[in-house]
Amino acid sequence: MSKGRGEVRIRSVKPDYFRDEKLSDLETQYPELRIMLVFEGLWCVSSGEGVFVWNPRVLKLDILPLVQYDLERSLHVLESSGMIRRFEADGKVYGHIVNFLKHQRISNKEALASPKYPKPGEYLPVESSRTFQDVPENTGPEKVQRERKGKERKGEDNISAVALVSEQDRELYHNIERGFLSHNGDKFTNYALEGKAIHELISKARARDPDHYPDLLITVCAQFWKLKQGVDKFWTEKPFLPHILANKLWDMVLESMRREEIPADVMAVIER
Repeated sequence: MSKGRGEVRIRSVKPDYFRDEKLSDLETQYPELRIMLVFEGLWCVSSGEGVFVWNPRVLKLDILPLVQYDLERSLHVLESSGMIRRFEADGKVYGHIVNFLKHQRISNKEALASPKYPKPGEYLPVESSRTFQDVPENTGPEKVQRERKGKERKGEDNISAVALVSEQDRELYHNIERGFLSHNGDKFTNYALEGKAIHELISKARARDPDHYPDLLITVCAQFWKLKQGVDKFWTEKPFLPHILANKLWDMVLESMRREEIPADVMAVIER
C-alpha cells in the first residue's frame, strides 16, 4: 500500500447493481461525475460498518485517481439522493453508506475486529459547499438572438441532427445548472431533484421549439430571474430553483413574457 493512502478492501458487486434504477438515473444526469464507479469505490474504502472519513481530497487517491472528475460534487449528489450521509464524531466528519450491510457480507478478521470508525449518530443536514463557474454575464433575449444569428452565419445548422442534439443538450444542461447555482450560493440542497428538473425544462423547451429550444430555455430562465428581482411579492418569495420553474411556474413565466417586448421569433414560439 502506497504512502498517503487509506486501507482499501475487496468488496463484492451483485449483478443487480448494474440495473439499479436510482443509481442509473444519477449516472445519466451526471455522467461527468462517475456516480456508479464512485459509489463502488466508497465500498472499498469504508470500514465493515460502511463508514469512511469524509475527505474528498484523500478519497480521490483511492477512487479513480487518474480520471478527471469532481469527487466532492459526486459525494454531494450521492448524499442528496440518500445513498450516503454525513455525520460528525469527535470533531471529524464521516460518511456512512446507508445500506452497506444489506449488500456486503463482512466476515473473517474484519468481522471480529473492533470498529475502525465511530458508529453513525445523527446525520448532518444535506448541503453542498462546492463552488462552480459563474453563469455568463448576459444570457438575456438580446444575447441569445445574436448567438443564434452567429451560429447560422457559421453554418452550424449543417451539423447532423443527432450530433447537434446530443451536444446541445449537454452544453445547455450545464449552462442552466451554472446559472441557477450562481444565484443560490453555488449550491443546491438536492442535486438529484434539481438535475431531474433541468432535464424536464429542456424537454419543455424542446416541445415548444424543436429547432431553437436552447435559446428559448435560456430566455425563460432569464425572465424568471428578472421577475424574482422585481417588486411583485408573488415572484420575490419564490425560490430560484429549477424544480420550482419546471413544476409550478413555467406557464406563468411564459405568460409574463407575452406582455413584454420579446423578439418576434421568440414570441411566435411562446404563442403556440
